Amino acid sequence: MASSRQLAAECGVSRTTAVEAYQQLVAEGYFVTRPGAGVFVAEQPPNEFDLRARSRQVARACVPDISRLDMRNYLLPLAPGMPAIDQFPWSTWARLTNQICRERPLNAIGYGEPQGEVVLPRTIATFLFLNFP
Repeated sequence: MASSRQLAAECGVSRTTAVEAYQQLVAEGYFVTRPGAGVFVAEQPPNEFDLRARSRQVARACVPDISRLDMRNYLLPLAPGMPAIDQFPWSTWARLTNQICRERPLNAIGYGEPQGEVVLPRTIATFLFLNFP
């Protein structure tokens, strides 16, 4: 078989991707490796039963036993419907809210257009353009 570098170049992928593909095919029994000689197609393709057994072995080796994890290191806020409020741009929100209330106090508390504010998408696009090049 081609070297992992050659395979990566021919397929237009990273070498890591080529190496992982070879490793997967070796794990499934389609390829065999010979140290110092390279990767070769297996003489016989794996039968379906062996393939399933090997896949389970590979999966067990790659997946940690969750019951043995120290979950104190994985505390996450899982409140439904709550965004990451510590990441919210409060000062920007306050400034824009004050600006809208000064300019159009009646419109700010009314229902507005059923299709939404026409100026809103343009304002958001302008803000993103100016602040996130």
